[in-house]
Amino acid sequence: MIVRSKNIFLIFGVLFLCVNSNAQVGVADELFDNFEFHQAIKFYEKEAKLDDERLTKYAFCQLQIHNYKKAEELYRKVVKIENTDPINFYYYAVCLKNNKKYELAEDFFTISKSFDSLNPYNNLMLESISKIPLIHEKKSGIEIINESSINSSISEFSPKWYKEGILYIKEIKQASKKTLSVDYSSEYSQLDSLAYGTSERPLSVLYYRAL
Repeated sequence: MIVRSKNIFLIFGVLFLCVNSNAQVGVADELFDNFEFHQAIKFYEKEAKLDDERLTKYAFCQLQIHNYKKAEELYRKVVKIENTDPINFYYYAVCLKNNKKYELAEDFFTISKSFDSLNPYNNLMLESISKIPLIHEKKSGIEIINESSINSSISEFSPKWYKEGILYIKEIKQASKKTLSVDYSSEYSQLDSLAYGTSERPLSVLYYRAL
């Protein structure tokens, strides 16, 4: 009787883990489809073993948030998947380039070109990749200074001289329930409230500052 009870608990434990695992990747897929790559990663990385489709999505998430080191590690596995989408060779090459592995990156850009010779980005990479080390070594002669009266923890970008000052765009940080302040770990049902995709701070305002 005791042995049978232990077996029952073991079966229920295995079933619970399977159901929980399916729920985790299911949420990750929903977040991925909504372009919420930062949040999708949190659920994909909880899964001990991802199938080929989820592994590819996980790699793409890391690429989209510019975590090239992790993305390279994942795409190294993705490009070995039988009949993997040819675009994955290009994505792997992008990761290698950003990790300064230029020779290997060139090899995979070449492989990518063999699948899609009309990809303009791939062709541009092949034309310029040999020049990248020289560009990094060359000093521009331009000094970049942090303008503390304008720069903040959020993005300011696209400056343009205007009259006696400068025009620039500044993002607005929100903290409402409609943004990514949703607690994904506690309420899966809140996924329906997401609306901004990859844009965690969706609003921007044009500013003018006299100099």
